[in-house]
Amino acid sequence: MIAKLETMKTEKREKMRDGNGVITLTHLFSKDDMLGKSRMVASLSLPKGASIGVHDHVKEAEMYIITSGVATVTENGKEYTLEKGEAMFTGNGDNHSIENRGDEELTLYAVIFN
Repeated sequence: MIAKLETMKTEKREKMRDGNGVITLTHLFSKDDMLGKSRMVASLSLPKGASIGVHDHVKEAEMYIITSGVATVTENGKEYTLEKGEAMFTGNGDNHSIENRGDEELTLYAVIFN
């Protein structure tokens, strides 16, 4: 299956998971496309000051892969900095959040596994 930009669904979410600002999500594949193995495969864009609030992953897991900018992430209350090419994986009931405290737009891929 090929995902072409013109067929991808883009949406904007304000205060995602009680975070700040407006996040742009571009869905590469739908849950049906992923044969039920993933509920989200998307590219996310967070402008300066935007964030996705703390949320749990119970009976699922999420992976972030940073593609540009600098991310401040928390996992179970501990803070980390991630840059281009770095990633995090959260699951098993753990929680995480992500924030763009940098001066440039933060972009990443997010995959939520069932």
